[in-house]
Amino acid sequence: QKAILDWELKRSPGGCWMGMNPLDGDGVADKNVTSCMYALIESDDIEINLQATLLAKLPVPIVAIIHSGGRSLQALVKAAAKSIDQYNKEVIKLFERLVDFGVDIKNKNASRMCRLPGVYRGAQPQRLVYLNPEPSTGSIL
Repeated sequence: QKAILDWELKRSPGGCWMGMNPLDGDGVADKNVTSCMYALIESDDIEINLQATLLAKLPVPIVAIIHSGGRSLQALVKAAAKSIDQYNKEVIKLFERLVDFGVDIKNKNASRMCRLPGVYRGAQPQRLVYLNPEPSTGSIL
């Protein structure tokens, strides 16, 4: 039997995605989201070290940061909205604060997919770089 740490990451040219919020199994649209737990912050236009600095300094409850295996970091921000309407209002406020920093405002929808850590995207790993299941509303640093 192989040891738990003796496994290979799956490889795919396009990598792999996961839903950041639970879905009902009948589709992948906002109407299929069963719980609005997380919002996604990402930017392909900012150099990755600047992305890391921005994410570390933002006063938002970041649960996880995932390296996309490409040119971005993806931050899952705790939303915990009671409804899709509340989620949309909260996310619009969040993105209004971040748009001047170059954050991709297309990532507003609750059914958005994010990169799955533990899979290769081409030659680069998609990997978890930060995890805090109980984040505060303060910055990481």
